[in-house]
Amino acid sequence: MVVADEEVTMSEVVLLIVSALIGAVTGILTTSWKTRKDLESAYDIDLRKQRIKAYESLWRLLQPLAFYSSPGPLTYRGVRDLSKKLRVWYFQTGGLPL
Repeated sequence: MVVADEEVTMSEVVLLIVSALIGAVTGILTTSWKTRKDLESAYDIDLRKQRIKAYESLWRLLQPLAFYSSPGPLTYRGVRDLSKKLRVWYFQTGGLPL
């Protein structure tokens, strides 16, 4: 009978060790996943702030294209100047956060 009691005890120890390992792996994976999601969220928030700031300057540049109450007639020179300003905006301000 002593041998049977030792076998039960050994199986309980093995079950305890396996359960502990499964719990530890699950905890590590869950923590890793949550940390990754938190970092993604922080990055997205920062990127949105950068985009809003870049779009504010773009919005001011697009005033000559206003459909209602435009500041004046749109001429070839105006389109050319706007094109230059938009290129500068894209390569100096807004291209990367887009």
